[in-house]
Amino acid sequence: MKIIRVLRQGDAVSYLTYEDTLDSSDRVIEGAPSLEELADLCDLQAEQRNNHDYVGVHRLLAVLLYRQIGREAATTAIFWIAEHGGLDGMNGVGGATRHFDSAFSELGVPDPWKVWKLV
Repeated sequence: MKIIRVLRQGDAVSYLTYEDTLDSSDRVIEGAPSLEELADLCDLQAEQRNNHDYVGVHRLLAVLLYRQIGREAATTAIFWIAEHGGLDGMNGVGGATRHFDSAFSELGVPDPWKVWKLV
């Protein structure tokens, strides 16, 4: 899913959303998303899908990645997760199955239900 920054008519602050949720009154704003914005987007999407166990997980992962590998690499990783619907969407939790198969195959795990090993 393509992530965009929009400014809704009447709002003072822009926010991130997915292109397929764009409203006709929204104005697309240029600018790279921050690590924090991407983690917030994923958590908000999990909340909207009633996957409450995942709310906050993306923020925790963002902090951990930031401390372990730095802002740029952490932002790249969380951006990839956000493009695939967040961790709940990638894992097919609570009906968020839109990206389940593609996330595993893109990560090189053809059948996540079998024994697998990272190489």
